[in-house]
Amino acid sequence: MIPLLMPKLAPYVPQPRNWEHSTSADTKSILGAIYWARLDKMYYGNNKTDAKNIGFDDSFIYDELALKPADRKLPSEVLLHNEAITAFEAWMSKEDKVEY
Repeated sequence: MIPLLMPKLAPYVPQPRNWEHSTSADTKSILGAIYWARLDKMYYGNNKTDAKNIGFDDSFIYDELALKPADRKLPSEVLLHNEAITAFEAWMSKEDKVEY
């Protein structure tokens, strides 16, 4: 859908581009990617209620994130924490890292 809207977006968006456009802003994957990319702004046309109304209901994800991992529908458990934490420790001591 977004490619169809691109010509209409042109008058409203600044250049150079450090922004994202989306048909719907509230999907977890899109919002997560936007925050990770540290964009300056997001433009969107629909919200999570609009998405739910056409069958793209991910509200259960919001509900699940509010729970402790042990209480979520998807079973999960910590595995090899002592081994896994070494990757974070290596990152912290890295002198040429790019900060997020």
